[in-house]
Amino acid sequence: MLVYVFLNNAASVAVNIFALISGYLGAGRRTSRKKVLGLWGTAVFWSVSLALTGLLGGSEPGPWLYRSIFPVLTSRYWYLSSYLVMQLLLSFVQEGVERMERRRMGRLAAALVAACSILGFIRYDNRAGIGINNGYSVMWLTVLWVAGAAIKRNKDLIARYSRPVVLGALVLVIPVVLTAFELRDIAVGVEPHRWVAYVSPLLVLDSLCCFLLCQKTRCVPANAEKGLVLLSGSAFGVYLIDTSSWFYDVWLVGRFAWIGELPLALGLLMLLGITFLMYMTFLLLETVRRKLVAALKGLAQA
Repeated sequence: MLVYVFLNNAASVAVNIFALISGYLGAGRRTSRKKVLGLWGTAVFWSVSLALTGLLGGSEPGPWLYRSIFPVLTSRYWYLSSYLVMQLLLSFVQEGVERMERRRMGRLAAALVAACSILGFIRYDNRAGIGINNGYSVMWLTVLWVAGAAIKRNKDLIARYSRPVVLGALVLVIPVVLTAFELRDIAVGVEPHRWVAYVSPLLVLDSLCCFLLCQKTRCVPANAEKGLVLLSGSAFGVYLIDTSSWFYDVWLVGRFAWIGELPLALGLLMLLGITFLMYMTFLLLETVRRKLVAALKGLAQA
């Protein structure tokens, strides 16, 4: 069981890394309002489509149905809701990023990440008074966006002082440390989830190390890059499908509990295999949806 906890802790960096990537790639580029509104439309499409699939498949109507019809208003997709609001703020943030001297920006980003992470972790009960909300907030995504932009502006300096071996060791060791702290808290009756909250200082450090390590590691063949670029535009759709109300709150609940009863080696193989299969299926579904939308737009303009 501890191995599964370790894997969960190792994967908990995903949201922070996604926000860092947004800042790294978005720095110096203007926000497309059309694209932002398109994300909202995609969320509604998948939420409603999967709800209809559930109803046709015999699922009993419940609160999940209301959340499916109004996914953004009911905060079903907290990341999307925060991301949409953040896009409105980026017009102002971009001005500061472009005008600020890069080293000064790096220091500011480091101070913001450290302050918000430490305060958010200390006051895990959401009473820090700065709107961090354990990382489920516009403010935290904006802070990580600034950090990603600062990394881009200072990438030559960072590359000079960071070492892949050290980064790789930290990426492996930190989830182990997080697991140990969680077990300690459980033993003394303290809420253990604070260690893997998005603002946990150790998880933030792990996220940054993983992000920087991926920058330094070229593990994708050159002939596969075009395919990845094509599919990368569908990655956000995977999140929308996976966390849709019907799929996450109804279909997925307890469905794979049997994996924990298997021998460890077989259980890990099944877990990783099913996870990969689900990810690729969702990725292909979103890719097909995007192709269909593009084709319909082409027909409408013809």
